[in-house]
Amino acid sequence: MKVLVTRIDDDFVAFPPLCPHMAEPLESSGICADGMLTCTKHIWQWDLKTGEPRGEAEKPLLHYPTKLDGGELWIDFDRELTYEYDD
Repeated sequence: MKVLVTRIDDDFVAFPPLCPHMAEPLESSGICADGMLTCTKHIWQWDLKTGEPRGEAEKPLLHYPTKLDGGELWIDFDRELTYEYDD
């Protein structure tokens, strides 16, 4: 299973590697800056900490729960996160 992980301050955020809009690969078309994720294909944006859409984005960015324990990052994959993509 692929997952993207980024660090914001002392927190880690893990999320699916595809844009919720049209399944664009975020590892090649996503930019993380100033606490925001931008998909460059259609300029959808999300707050990385909350997953809330910003600007033109209409769907939230889903997160996997994370936990830092003894210097190791744990990601909870108990539930697979998927989107219903636009046509």
